Amino acid sequence: MTTAQEVNDPGEVEHAKLISLRIDQGRLIHKEFMRIVEDRPARGSDLHGDDLATAWMQTSHVSVTALTMVADNMRAVCDMLRPADHLIVPMYAHYPVLRSVVEAAAEAKWLLTPDVRKERVARTLRAKFSDAKHDAELAKEQRETVAAMDDGGTHAEALIEADKHAAARYARDVAKIRSIAEEQQIPWAAVKSGLPPWIQIIKAVCGIEAHDEGVRVPGGYAAGLWKIMSGLSHPSTSRSVNHSAMERIDEATDSGVVTARLSASLRWTSEAMTVAWSTTHDALDLMERRQTVRLVIP
Repeated sequence: MTTAQEVNDPGEVEHAKLISLRIDQGRLIHKEFMRIVEDRPARGSDLHGDDLATAWMQTSHVSVTALTMVADNMRAVCDMLRPADHLIVPMYAHYPVLRSVVEAAAEAKWLLTPDVRKERVARTLRAKFSDAKHDAELAKEQRETVAAMDDGGTHAEALIEADKHAAARYARDVAKIRSIAEEQQIPWAAVKSGLPPWIQIIKAVCGIEAHDEGVRVPGGYAAGLWKIMSGLSHPSTSRSVNHSAMERIDEATDSGVVTARLSASLRWTSEAMTVAWSTTHDALDLMERRQTVRLVIP
């Protein structure tokens, strides 16, 4: 049974205030996203040069795709948590959305962080290779499924055409990725390794340095928050108990059973939003700097 419960614990109330603040900030961040992505990379900017080096697999396209996912999910989670004039935090529903914000923002920041073009191009190619590999694996799964369902050959012709199309697209994409890598003198072994595991990317780019408010989040802690969000995005009794707020209702019976009420931990929600918003801000700042011409004054 699920019912809405009012929050009275002083610590959770403070986290609720922070969640409301993050929602207000999320609206502003979304406006910044709309402003920044309206502009194309200026001629002579870092990103314009990256796009020339990676055409037709432009770095800006890969980055904007990730940032669009960030903005869309950020808006969705803000609407979910504050649908009207009060805060409502579900047990689980917001965690997959917040996890997606963190992952997409982390990828955008990871792509745009290096100051050296060759490394930015290499990361773009690794992301594109991962895409191509995923698409090929999905096409293979679909072909095998359709083949297993086909009891009278009715899908055979469509299956052959789909197979040809998927194979041609994969071959085209991999050939282009390899061609760019050769032009930029990037080792193929590095490119075909694809994207690093999410936990490595998040640990590398999602940490928060100490600032005026005194908040500092090491990359390892940010990765831990991502693991909590991932865990609460799948059904698990242990993760629900370990990472939720629990209120004991009855003492243990003779059989050792304790009756308790579980509710969403506002702490994990507020901390996850802090990391997600900070990474998004950094990624948008990088995007704006990379697509703007920087004047060098002697």
